[in-house]
Amino acid sequence: MTRKRRRKNSSTGNDFLKLILAIGIIALLVFYAKGKWNRPANLSSRPEIIPKVENKSPQAESAPETSSFQKNKDLSKLFPSQAWLDDYLVLKTPLGKSDSQLYLVGIGLAAPGKNPDQTQEVSKLKPYLLVAKKEGDDFVKITGFDFQTPQASIGGALWKNLRGIPRIKSADILDLNGDGLPEIRVSLDTNSDLVEAIGFLKWNGMEFDWLKIKTKQGPEKIALWLAGSSSAESEQIEIKNDKNGYEIIQKSGQADPHHPEKGFEWKSTTWKMKEGVLQNIP
Repeated sequence: MTRKRRRKNSSTGNDFLKLILAIGIIALLVFYAKGKWNRPANLSSRPEIIPKVENKSPQAESAPETSSFQKNKDLSKLFPSQAWLDDYLVLKTPLGKSDSQLYLVGIGLAAPGKNPDQTQEVSKLKPYLLVAKKEGDDFVKITGFDFQTPQASIGGALWKNLRGIPRIKSADILDLNGDGLPEIRVSLDTNSDLVEAIGFLKWNGMEFDWLKIKTKQGPEKIALWLAGSSSAESEQIEIKNDKNGYEIIQKSGQADPHHPEKGFEWKSTTWKMKEGVLQNIP
């Protein structure tokens, strides 16, 4: 009886150990399974994360504007905000010693505070000259010139009467003194339909300024004249170029009211570049 009881107690003990072992194994399996689900996946199995890239336009990808020059793929984007876009004149030409082509753009500006899109008459515009160049696909502004600068000319304060869009042709690119830096002849409208203004600008390699005239009567004046004709009088500006170089000839004609059939009686004044300014040649 005693041995049987011992055998029975031993069997019961073994069963109890087996139960503890089974519970332990189940616990380990649960812990392992739980840890597997919570464990982060390997980096190699993670989906690749691609940062979002904005779809920029070509203009947005272009180089930022420099402090010295404005740049844009559209030439008209370089115009002043008051520019009249219905009409403007473009001349592509080299200036001076450089072979690079520059763009001379004659522009009309609406009066300050006025909407250029609502301006209907060219005679109400103020003349402006833009100088630009091409760099790759972009136009780059070099400089601009405002014709309405308060400087005296031979005929007085003619700058006040300048109107419209400045006009320049290839034949107007000159080198009056042969220094390699050109002067240009510019035609401009005035507040009269019968009279235009003829002016001369000098290029220094980076910007334009008025060409100056030296007179015996006082300080230098800007090279700006009126040109036009009526039945009674006529004013003309001519350019002569021969072996002696360039000369600018100002011709003034007066009609005899008693004998209009005789035409105009002419007087002329000749100007030639000397020491960087126009001087009268007797």
